[in-house]
Amino acid sequence: MDDQEKTRKELLKELEGLRVRLRGIEKEAKRPKRDAFSRKRSKEAGPERSKSGSTLRSRSRFLSYIAHELKTPLNSLLGFIQLLRNGTFGALSPEQSRAMTRMNMDVLEIVHLVDNVLDLSRIDSGKMPVQAVSTHLQELVERVCMIFEPFLNEKELHLERVIDPACPTRLMTDPVRMKSALSNLLSNAIKFTQRGRIQIELHPLSEQGGIRLSVSDTGVGIAAQDLEKIFEEYEQGVVKEAGSSYGSGTGLGLAIVRKMVASLGGTIRVESKLGVGSTFIVDVPDRPLSKK
Repeated sequence: MDDQEKTRKELLKELEGLRVRLRGIEKEAKRPKRDAFSRKRSKEAGPERSKSGSTLRSRSRFLSYIAHELKTPLNSLLGFIQLLRNGTFGALSPEQSRAMTRMNMDVLEIVHLVDNVLDLSRIDSGKMPVQAVSTHLQELVERVCMIFEPFLNEKELHLERVIDPACPTRLMTDPVRMKSALSNLLSNAIKFTQRGRIQIELHPLSEQGGIRLSVSDTGVGIAAQDLEKIFEEYEQGVVKEAGSSYGSGTGLGLAIVRKMVASLGGTIRVESKLGVGSTFIVDVPDRPLSKK
């Protein structure tokens, strides 16, 4: 039991170290927003702007490097947590089991954030080409839902899946980008819904072909004047309620969703009402229209 407690403390220490490093990434990630604003207002000559662009590219590479470095210890943490939860080092008490579940969720949350940093870096550098393949839509939805199941259970949120019988089983699209878009939408829905339900719907787009994916929640909602802001990179704190802000974190999730969807030739829009909830609606064609 002493070894088990020692292993648990070591994991907690390593997790706290990751959180400190992650806060550093978040601070660094916010800088491009201010730099871009400064360049927009600057009246200096072209060479100076070129220098600023080079700085931003270097910063993007730096963030990508740090994110890659975080992946190894994160995967190690997930592995050890799973061993502990499986009883490899001895049976866990109910209290220890709850602690392991909480730790597992914390690590998964950091993994999701690191993946977002990497995705944004790849998109901006043009190193994430669209790779369209025949994608089983319902399987993709179920895989994403399984990832977020612990978060749903912790908040006792009910997740509904509504699949239109007329919706095609498969779609010629990029499954990596579709998964990233749905993951970010579901993550936000869970984060800002304290009670009630979340609903994922799939419907066919009869006119042009393709599908309509929507994610609805009964969360805090968004004011009408803020609906466009939430899709901007590093935009945070658009809506605040009970100490939480819509878009807290690095403010990358919805910006990534919009870029992912656009690269597939699709569109995204949001319908929302404060205190009632939000619905994000994504239309994706049967084949990507953009290869960027």
